[in-house]
Formats: sequence, C-alpha cells, structure tokens
Amino acid sequence: RRRTALARSIDVKLLQRAMLRGRREFVHPIIARFMGSEAQLLELLKVLDDVAADSAHNIPVATKALATIADALAMYAGPAGGLRSGPASNPSFRAAFEALQPSALRLEEAVELLAAQRDRWLQQRRAETMMRAARHYEGAVARCISNGVLTCVCATKATQPPSFGDWAVSEVPSRIDLAGGWSDTPPLCYEHGGAVVTAAIAIDGACALGCRARRVRESKIVISIEGAQAPPTVCTQLDDLNDYCSPLAAGALVKTVLLFSGFVRLRGEAPPLEQQLIDAGGGLEVVTWSRLPTGSGLGTSSILAAAIVASVGAVHGVAYDKADLVHAVLLVEQMLTTGGGWQDQAGGVYPALNISFSPPSLPLTVRTEALQLPREALQRLDAHLALIYTGKTRLARNLLQDVLRRWYSANTAIVANVDALVANAHTMREALLAGDIAAVGASLSAYWEQKKLMCDAEPAAVTRMLAKLRPLIHGATLCGAGGGGFMALITKEPNADAAIAAALREEECVLYRVNVHERGLCTWFEKADAPAAEEQ
Repeated sequence: RRRTALARSIDVKLLQRAMLRGRREFVHPIIARFMGSEAQLLELLKVLDDVAADSAHNIPVATKALATIADALAMYAGPAGGLRSGPASNPSFRAAFEALQPSALRLEEAVELLAAQRDRWLQQRRAETMMRAARHYEGAVARCISNGVLTCVCATKATQPPSFGDWAVSEVPSRIDLAGGWSDTPPLCYEHGGAVVTAAIAIDGACALGCRARRVRESKIVISIEGAQAPPTVCTQLDDLNDYCSPLAAGALVKTVLLFSGFVRLRGEAPPLEQQLIDAGGGLEVVTWSRLPTGSGLGTSSILAAAIVASVGAVHGVAYDKADLVHAVLLVEQMLTTGGGWQDQAGGVYPALNISFSPPSLPLTVRTEALQLPREALQRLDAHLALIYTGKTRLARNLLQDVLRRWYSANTAIVANVDALVANAHTMREALLAGDIAAVGASLSAYWEQKKLMCDAEPAAVTRMLAKLRPLIHGATLCGAGGGGFMALITKEPNADAAIAAALREEECVLYRVNVHERGLCTWFEKADAPAAEEQ
C-alpha cells in the first residue's frame, strides 16, 4: 500500500510538471494509471483543476489542463459513453462559459464552475454523462483558444473615404500553401510557433475574390453575392444582425465585419440601426464575389473576409496595413465562430511568394517576410506550376477537433509532425530563393505527406491521379489544411498542361491556368455606374 501511494504521488508530480512545462509531454499513460476507480479519477481531476486555476494568468497552460480533464473523462467513460464529438450547450454549464467570455474573462472562476457541474454529473455514475461532461470541457477549451487568438492587436489609420455613392473595391488573389500549413492553426501557432510558405495566385489570369462597398441614401444595409440566385440580404433593424455568429446565415461574414469594424453597434446602449446609419452618413451596400468552389483549399473564406474588411473600412474612412489586415481576419473569424489560422489571409493579402511566422507566445502576432525572386525565376516557377480541380473537397473544420485532441494529449507523432511542418517551411523557402524547381517539388510532396499525418489518408481518386502524374511531376499537394478540392503540382517540364491533361484524360478533373500574382490585395475607388441600392 505504501508503494502504491508513492507511485501515485510520483504520477501526480509528473503530471503537474507535464502541464506546466513548455515542452509537450505525452500524458495518456499517466492518466491511464488513474482509471482504476472513481476515487482515483477524482484525485486526478482535482490535480488538474488546481493546475488550471493556478494558471489563470497563463492561457496555454490552463487550456492544456482543461483539455486533459476532457481526455480523462472520455477515457473513464470508455465506449459505453458514446460519441465524444457532439453538442456542448447544456444550460448548467452556461455560467462557466460566460466566465470565459473575452469581454470579462474570469478563468479561475470558470475552472471552479466547470468542476462543480462536472462533479454533480459524475455523481450519476453514468458513462454517457461523463462523456457529455468531456464534451463540455472541450467547449471550454475552444473558448480558451479563442481568448488566445483575441490577444492579437489590429491597428488602423484614418483615410479619406470615397465620395458618397462611389464604390470602395477590393480585389484579392487566392493562395496556394506550399509548406507549413497547420502550424498556423491556433493553439499550435502560439504554443509551438508557426511558419507557412504561401503563393498568391491568379487563376486563368484573374483574381478570384473580391468585395465592393458604398454608401447609399436609404438607412439600411444591403448585402449581396455577385451572380447568386438568392435575393440580397437586407438589414433594416438590429435584430437582422443578430445571426452574425451563425456561419451559415445569409450575409453572416459581412455582418460580422460590420460589427468588428464598428460600422454598426449591436450591444449595450446601441441606438436603433436606422439612427446609427443616419449618424454615420447613410446606409451601406456590400457586394462580394468568389469564383471558386466551396472547399477549394485555396483559402476562400478567410481571403474574402480580408477583402470585405478592406472595402468596408475604406467606406468608413479606415485603412489597414497588410499585417493588421491579417490580424483583423483572425479577430473576425473568432466573432463569426469559424475560428481558423492565419495562413489563408496572409497568402492572399501579401503579393507573390512569402513566408509568414508566429512566435510561440501570446499575444498572437503574425510577421510576413517577402521571398524576393528575380523576374526570370518567378516566370520559371510559373511555367512549372499547375493547378487541378479534383472535385474531392474536405472541409478543414471537420478535421480540426481530432487534431486538437492529439495536440493536447501531446501525441508523439503529431508533435514531431508539427516540428517537421515548420522545418519544411524553411526548406521550401530556401528552395524557392535558390530557384531549384526540383527541390521545390520535393518539399511540396513532403508537405503533402505531413498533411496526411495531420488529417487522414488521401482520397482514392487523388491517389490514382498522383500515380498517373508521377512521371511528369517533381511534387504535388492538395491545397489547404483539409486537403481541399484543388491540387497544386510542380512539373518536371515547363508548360506541361497538355501532358497533364493527357495523363488525366480518364479522370473527372479540370486543369486551370495559374500564375503567381505579384500585387496581392488592392483597394481602389470607382464611380458608381448603376443606381444606388434603394433606387433599384
């Protein structure tokens, strides 16, 4: 008995050390040794509660402790507990979640409230109730991660807005992630540190994404998507903006940007929308466009958010530099509740080829370094770059939860892979600067292997396509964190579109003309060439 007590004491110290150290340590074997009885589980949970409460000033440590509690509850519940993924919205956890709101963060109080409700549920001694508690702890983890992201700072500067009725137009290229993706995803980007190499691209000679906004006389907000069959979304009162944080709601992204930018206010003593718009000088019309399919992997939603922020800001007399625009999209996506990393907007906002970094610390900051290639080297890269739409889309948000669980458990494979992702970003940087096309291709293929370790195996159709393309290419990857619909290739021979099309003639895919875009996001003013929204 004395030996058992000593072993348990050692495990407690090992667990505390693992939680508090910056280096990630795999703790599942320690947790498993507390699964012998309910008393042991409660002892483990108390240790983790104390770590989280004592680390209220340290968001990464507190988050790690809460994620480990979720792991312990799920492990104790076992298969009898049912699915681990699911809703985390039981009203009994509302007070704890409110204490995690960024506007009034009270992390120590939240830990106590979470523990109190968890212990009440544990008294039921039902596996499914334990699993539900685990899901709510993962909800708390998500809120802590959001608080980490919200530490980033976004500065603006005053600028001259367009004349009344004139458009502020922002056009922005999509992007290909060439190396390092996933390391930009919170919390990896501020706990481990991230590095991603991206290329801003034009597809078939044009930017695929953009937004235009203008003042209108009538006191309303009109949001439309160019070319869409659906009618415009019209907001005439504040209640029309309440669904801004429901990503699938009509106009949700634009509504979120309007609230983020201060164009309108929704909370507190906010006047009616009509009065706010009158005071601001008129209503607003916003039109967005995307010529890319959903799940493309080319960073569509985040890059489009950057264009909306830029255009709405310009109408409002506010300008952002590129670094602040990257931060602005991070903040907008937290408000929208989609979350996400920073590589998409960094890849589209900045021109041509870049490597972006975030250090392993808070506040979250993103710094971008241009990869200055001579014109001839860029033209050579364009000649060897190809883009195929495979039609096999996978959304990154569906993969993120599993990645975060493995990250917080310090799964040795995923920790090593994140190290490799960042190292490969630096390898890709050197290959691009050296103009070594074969090395660029090799780094691109290494990146695809790393992505597969993060988010599962490649679709069968993609495996088949890659086998047919292998004699023609130095390397390839599906684009985006989720391995999206587009595949980027580095070909052995320049201008190899005909050979690629012949190799894939039996596959259901589309080959696009692509080149590195040398301007990045651009905003300009245009005279209105159509009646204002209220006169249509």
